[in-house]
Amino acid sequence: MQIRTLYSLLKLYEVQNVSKASEQLFLTQQGLSRQIKSLEQEFGVPLFVRKKDGVIPTELCCQLIPQIRTICEAHTAALRIVEQAPGAGLRIGFPYGLANGIGNQFLVEYLNAYPQISIELQEARMEACQEGLASGRLDLAIFIEPFDKTDLLYEPIAADQMYAAIHRSNPLAAEPGPLPFAQLDGQKIITSPQENVLVRFFDYCCTLAHIQVQRLMFSSYAIDFLNSMSRDIGIEPLTSAMAFRITNPELRIRRLVLPVPGQLYLCRAKNGPNQKAARHFAAFCRDYFAREPVPRFGADED
Repeated sequence: MQIRTLYSLLKLYEVQNVSKASEQLFLTQQGLSRQIKSLEQEFGVPLFVRKKDGVIPTELCCQLIPQIRTICEAHTAALRIVEQAPGAGLRIGFPYGLANGIGNQFLVEYLNAYPQISIELQEARMEACQEGLASGRLDLAIFIEPFDKTDLLYEPIAADQMYAAIHRSNPLAAEPGPLPFAQLDGQKIITSPQENVLVRFFDYCCTLAHIQVQRLMFSSYAIDFLNSMSRDIGIEPLTSAMAFRITNPELRIRRLVLPVPGQLYLCRAKNGPNQKAARHFAAFCRDYFAREPVPRFGADED
């Protein structure tokens, strides 16, 4: 017994006409008749009574239909699961510094939900991640503006705020509420190395806001530096995750009003490999971040 024969039986039961059923099943009338005959031989009983203008299901056929329908529905559901299931592994590009904005808990939950899937994270410069997508070396990458969208499929999956850590002796620390980004014009800014994707985003915001800042230093350990800062050396831009780690009472954290949202995008090449797994991961990310948005630091939100 083949599953397609059961689908044919259901269709013929529904329309009770061999010509109409075969047309809807994309079969010849002879092919459909052979399938029904094979079932009748396997069951050892007739399933339909042939009439001039169609067929009538026998009483036994009517009794079998609920079970046959259940089998076909289960088969359809199984095919849907297989179609939506990811492949054996995913290669995901993370530009340097992005973990400070998005964290990795969503990856942990994905691996917990799909333990049969392996994930290979490749942390690199933004340009290397884009080249990896183009060459097929990466299945997915997570980017923040600005990035080259040519030949990419991309969708927003999460958003984060940007904050400013300001020493309380700086006049900007005394003002209430969020800090308009343009007010950073001319300020001394403590930043991470240039390859950090969050530095690129900050520079992009400076361009959009038409401001210039003074880069005081590059620090790979910005949080430790800020938590020990005892005087006004400069302002450090922070993500929400970084802001939660500031313990220095000499600092005030103000949310920056950005000229462009801090949107995180899940990207893949239009003709890249492993598309099914990539779509599966994208669907998981949409659901995860809808339930668990990036935590926002509470200071000066309004």
